[in-house]
Amino acid sequence: MVQVFKKFKRSFDFLKRKTDILKRMAKLPPKASSSPSDSRQALLTAARRVFADRGFEGATVKDLADEAGVNVSLVSYYFGGKDGLYRECLLNFAEQRWQAIVRILKPAESPEEFRTRLQLLAEEIAEVHVHEPDLCRIVHRDVQNLAPAAVEVFKGGFFKIFETLVAFIKSAEKKGITRHLKDHESTAGLVMGSLMHQLQAEPHRKIIGLPSIQDAKYRTSLLAQWLEFTYNGLANHNQGEQEKK
Repeated sequence: MVQVFKKFKRSFDFLKRKTDILKRMAKLPPKASSSPSDSRQALLTAARRVFADRGFEGATVKDLADEAGVNVSLVSYYFGGKDGLYRECLLNFAEQRWQAIVRILKPAESPEEFRTRLQLLAEEIAEVHVHEPDLCRIVHRDVQNLAPAAVEVFKGGFFKIFETLVAFIKSAEKKGITRHLKDHESTAGLVMGSLMHQLQAEPHRKIIGLPSIQDAKYRTSLLAQWLEFTYNGLANHNQGEQEKK
């Protein structure tokens, strides 16, 4: 009888130890199924939504990690903190946009080419606002609010787009494609500013019942009107007479 009891006790102790081990295992964090590159990209994707909704100041590291579904420590591991994640998110965006604009705004050789390149510029920027609304919202709002991180990114990235437009306009003026312009930077500011104003006016259009720029037909019409005003304001309408002389 004693032997039976001891055998039973040994079996009971074994089961208890096994149960304790299983309980401890259940408390361990699940093993990440995603690769490091997946986690890094998840944070970049999440950053767009979180910074767009809450702004740089309002977003926390925990918000970013929770949205990405990763451990909070990975924000510092990959980006050195919230600032680094914000900068990389926007600088990558700015670099892609600048490279696209450089391809579009090559020096024009004729009025027709100048007009076409202005049209391509408008279409490129409009497409970005349609397909990347979160990133565009971050840039417009945080730069306007002079958020230090946003201003730094703007100077290091988006300002290159403006400089490319200035060079494009200067080149056209030298070739007689545009009329004489007193201030190329102010002219470029008016060209870009008028376009941006239209693309950022979505809330106002909604209030007064106008279509959204998500509507391709309306967007095409809107850009055509912008192009008409912009090109006619810049064009050298005396070029044909000068060439005849």
